[in-house]
Amino acid sequence: MRAERDKRAAILTAEGEKQSQILTAEGARQAEILRAEGDAQAAVLRAEGEAAAIKKVFGAVHEANPDENVLAYQYLQQLPVIANGTASKIWVIPADLSGGMAQIMKAFKGS
Repeated sequence: MRAERDKRAAILTAEGEKQSQILTAEGARQAEILRAEGDAQAAVLRAEGEAAAIKKVFGAVHEANPDENVLAYQYLQQLPVIANGTASKIWVIPADLSGGMAQIMKAFKGS
């Protein structure tokens, strides 16, 4: 009798541990899915926010109707920011650089 009870107890314990491991794995799986969905939603919201900011700046620039001097000055201010970007590689062709600098100098000579 005792051997039969011990056997049933061992079986029940093993099944309980099995169920516990299954539930733990399912919980971890669900947590990972929710984390991934949250990351995806955050990326979408960040992109939408950046798009809205770009549209707002674009609209403000066009409403202000800036002249070439202001645009040239803004371009010069943004060059260090562009150059310090991790994904930016700037290839400058000397002919283009001199042409661009000539335009900038022309804009500032008139003021």
